[in-house]
Amino acid sequence: MRDFTSDDVYHDGMRQTFQVPDLGGLSPTLHDQHIDHIVRNVAQNATSMIDVGVARNPVMEQFDWIRERISVDLSPSAAFEVEMGIDSNLLQIDFNRSFDLCSCLGVLEHVTDPQPFAQKLLSLGKLLIVSVPFTWDEDPRQDHISYEELTGWMGRESTFHMVVTEPLGSDADDHLIAVYDARPKA
Repeated sequence: MRDFTSDDVYHDGMRQTFQVPDLGGLSPTLHDQHIDHIVRNVAQNATSMIDVGVARNPVMEQFDWIRERISVDLSPSAAFEVEMGIDSNLLQIDFNRSFDLCSCLGVLEHVTDPQPFAQKLLSLGKLLIVSVPFTWDEDPRQDHISYEELTGWMGRESTFHMVVTEPLGSDADDHLIAVYDARPKA
């Protein structure tokens, strides 16, 4: 982990150091940096985490203060430093518990029936972070998800959401990041 010092982040007048994930030589996207920042600020006391659809994203390795880290994916999980990798369909697993943090990054747009999957995600974590490719009204591309569509799948508004646009003509998609806490907004 290295400090991101070219642009310090200020929140409520306080300087915060922005952590840039070390992705083993890969340059982190702005999306990855935002996910890291959100987790470090809203889940600093988490002791358990489940990441759904980990694929080849080493997101969980960045959060080494979280003692129990479990990954779930349809294909054999990559050999990241997690406590347990489960190769199964999320909808077929009964965990009989809740985790402090659940993350699902770049997965929902690939699920055939996303609403039951989204509901399962909400049931897994006291805090849920979801990321999907974002659509602009001017350029509705297949597999890109609007906030309204995500809200329909989740069955409620997010606690917080933002769109991350990669800078400098990057080929990477814009992403919608949404955070849900265990209690629905009134």
